[in-house]
Amino acid sequence: MASRIDAGLMLRREATPIGPADTGGTLHDRLSQIGAGLIVATLRDYDAIEPQHQDASQACYARKINKDEARLRWEQHSAAELERRVRAFNPRPGAWAFLAGERLKILRAEALAASGAPGTVIERGKETAAIACKQGSLRPLEVQPSGGKAMAMAAWLRGRGAALALGDQCIESRRDATS
Repeated sequence: MASRIDAGLMLRREATPIGPADTGGTLHDRLSQIGAGLIVATLRDYDAIEPQHQDASQACYARKINKDEARLRWEQHSAAELERRVRAFNPRPGAWAFLAGERLKILRAEALAASGAPGTVIERGKETAAIACKQGSLRPLEVQPSGGKAMAMAAWLRGRGAALALGDQCIESRRDATS
């Protein structure tokens, strides 16, 4: 055993592509399946395997992600970056933002080219909304209110999100704005 992370000899490895619809959860599940298969194959073929050195330049350490890092900061990131964050943090810890003063987990979203002042609602249809980012805009597709169940953005907009209006700022909650 090596005392450093990503150091020492490797017995086996396998790459897997990350598709445009993959989330942290789908990758977790896929890597679990791949890992289980690799363990079985490695134990079966152990005597014939020639250990290989790892490329030290590829070593990395991923610290634990805290909930604040999962907050979508419209003014700091492009829509493409935020869409990737939504996928990466799904299901845990869950990307989140304030919309109409309510904290929502954003479970699925799509990046759009349309732009405006970051944090501003630049599209508000009956069943859709888009918030401007540093570059482009993000259209949430599936959300989860605090203490609630996951739902289509259209359902949230027809109910608790009915107050979300074109031109609204989605930078902070109403409580944050008054304190």
